[in-house]
Amino acid sequence: MNISFILLTWDSENYINKCLASIFTDLPNSNYTYEIFLIDNGSKDNTVPIIKSFKNKYPDHIIPIYLEKNYGTTYSRNLALKKQKAEKPQKRFIHDFRFQ
Repeated sequence: MNISFILLTWDSENYINKCLASIFTDLPNSNYTYEIFLIDNGSKDNTVPIIKSFKNKYPDHIIPIYLEKNYGTTYSRNLALKKQKAEKPQKRFIHDFRFQ
């Protein structure tokens, strides 16, 4: 099964670590193929260093996209959808951390 996660971030340091840790708790030991897009909309906090840390730890699964400013959810979500590697993912999860 192919799974694509599309996670939109903007000053999400309080949430992103827990979210990614929960994904990597279960998926590495599963039979799923998966990719995780992390689109950062110009965060000014520690979100980007957290993303880079996970990218270093899981380079085959994390696809970061760093935007220089906040373009909003529609632009960033559509950017990730265009870059998906998974052909016809059976599951797609999109999450915006602004609603935490």
